[in-house]
This record gives sequence, structure tokens and C-alpha cells, in this order.
Amino acid sequence: MNSSSNSNPPDLGLPPPLLTTENDQGDTLSLCIVNAIAALSDRPAQNLPALEKAIDTDALERLFSGKSRNGVVLFQYAGYAIYVTNDTIQIHEAFSLIS
Repeated sequence: MNSSSNSNPPDLGLPPPLLTTENDQGDTLSLCIVNAIAALSDRPAQNLPALEKAIDTDALERLFSGKSRNGVVLFQYAGYAIYVTNDTIQIHEAFSLIS
């Protein structure tokens, strides 16, 4: 994992990412997200809420698997905003979509 990227996703008005990592580390995308949140929040992964309560993890895995990896997903989980693209996972401070 690294936190070197401070670029915001285009046109979404997200705060700068707290953490950016690649989503092709050999683990499932779901596991990468949970591990990133655990590392960022200094909590054991098993103490985090089930990711399945925040997003359909099967659909998330299908969207970014195989040769047709194409998409962008933004959702909130465990007090953070998660932005997933074809090759990166960005963890942002949670924010309200309603102003």
C-alpha cells in the first residue's frame, strides 16, 4: 500500500485520499479493501463491519475481474469513502453526498 497519490477522482469533489493502493495484489478486491481500512484505522480486520453490509461484494469482484475490468465504484464503509477504479483503491474521509 502507498499513500503517494493525492489526485482526486475527476469531477466528484472528494477530499484527498488518506490512502491509495493497487487493486491487483493477488488478493480479492474485497480483502484488499478490508485490509486497507484495517491498516488505516489501526483496527484488526475481524473487528470491522462485514463489507457485504456496505456493498454487494460478488458484484464488485465481477466488475473488476478478468479482461473486462472496467468501472468506477464509490461507496462508504466503516466510516470511510471507498473509490475503486480499474487499477486503484482510494480511501477517503467519509463525506455526505447531500449538501
